[in-house]
Amino acid sequence: MHRILILGFDQFAQHLSITLCNKGAKIYTLNDLPIEHPNAHCIDKDLFTLTPNDIPFITHVLYMVKPWCKKVRHYRRSYIHGLSHILSLISEKRSKPQIILMSSTDIYKQSNISCVDEKTPINTPYWVANILAKAEHQVAQSQLNSLILRIAPTYESVYENTKNKLTANQLNFSSRPNPIHWVSMEDASHAIYHLVAQKHSGIFNINTQPIMINTYLSWMSSYYGISIKATPKIKPWATCPKVSCAKLIATGFNFKGTSQITILA
Repeated sequence: MHRILILGFDQFAQHLSITLCNKGAKIYTLNDLPIEHPNAHCIDKDLFTLTPNDIPFITHVLYMVKPWCKKVRHYRRSYIHGLSHILSLISEKRSKPQIILMSSTDIYKQSNISCVDEKTPINTPYWVANILAKAEHQVAQSQLNSLILRIAPTYESVYENTKNKLTANQLNFSSRPNPIHWVSMEDASHAIYHLVAQKHSGIFNINTQPIMINTYLSWMSSYYGISIKATPKIKPWATCPKVSCAKLIATGFNFKGTSQITILA
């Protein structure tokens, strides 16, 4: 049986925890992620007060602690300081679990390469990408068995923000044919279980086939019956190259293809 400590507190962490419980895994979470399921158990500590003695026998630690807001100090607290603390704790365990880092395809943003995969060198001035790269380096240097998942933002996580900007008439069609790489929580959760069950390690991209940003905006506009300004505007959509998930597909994983359209429906 997989015994997984999940460190995270957002909607995706909750969805993933329930998915893994339903797959038969025994899940441990901290007090900021209560899960009501027979296979879920809560450790009454927060991330920075956790000690080695608080951690039961586990086979995996899934680190998916997201920053509270998009500021450098919050990103460093989540991806550098919090991660360093957890790596230190599990390094002291006699039976060392696999560490799974939930990174992001944001690591490729503002890259000058049109198509990227897991072997592409990270060379971007984007500060978020640099912090993610440092987090991945920490894991790689830990000498623990590790799995690094560069996951695209989920449709569910960006939905409310997009809807709010749409209803406030703050959206514009882009003058660039920008692709967006998002994935549903269902597909991402099943991909993670698939990689854990098959005992993979290394780096994997998890994202569905890209759609064009203007196509997505047209869908949202049509669904809510709110028109979007026709005046082209570059912002707020950051440039991101096409992200290949061929390595994941080569393991035998198949996406269900859940998109924002089916979520809205």
